[in-house]
Amino acid sequence: MTSATATLELGFETLAERVDQTMNAVLALDVDARDKGMMLKQAVEDFHQYGLARLVQILKADERGRDLLYCMLDEPGVYALFAMHGLIRLDPKTRAQQALESARPYMQSHGGDVEMVDYKGGALFIQLHGACSNCGASEMTLRNIVEKAVRAQMPEITEIVVVPAVEPGMIPLNAIPVHAG
Repeated sequence: MTSATATLELGFETLAERVDQTMNAVLALDVDARDKGMMLKQAVEDFHQYGLARLVQILKADERGRDLLYCMLDEPGVYALFAMHGLIRLDPKTRAQQALESARPYMQSHGGDVEMVDYKGGALFIQLHGACSNCGASEMTLRNIVEKAVRAQMPEITEIVVVPAVEPGMIPLNAIPVHAG
């Protein structure tokens, strides 16, 4: 077992990488061993979730604890741990970004990509890039892939607005003032 000081010295990124590598190793095991490994993972996560939930309840019960809790959430490792266990609600921009990430592999496999420009007032503003930006089928791609992914994770979205992508070095015509002469 590693000491807490040694674990802190490893850092968040290294520890997250180790979790990913170990999970991949477990997933590569034969079915019986993999199932047992996944059961152990779930049992440990449930145990941690219980302890963390109690910690949050205790901190929220006291004004000083609430202040400390909000301060702790600025730490990426703490934020990730609480989010993983469903103890905090992710902000809409983060959830929208995650939804777009789930659509990205399909988009990239067809020579395109999608990027979040903004999220405000229930509207998600995106840009399509690559093959998707000038393709007549981009509207279908948006409806069938991006919109499904976003609405599945964010039913509160009121609209998805495609913002035209501007090619580098190009000036959109609507940006050029026209003078009556």
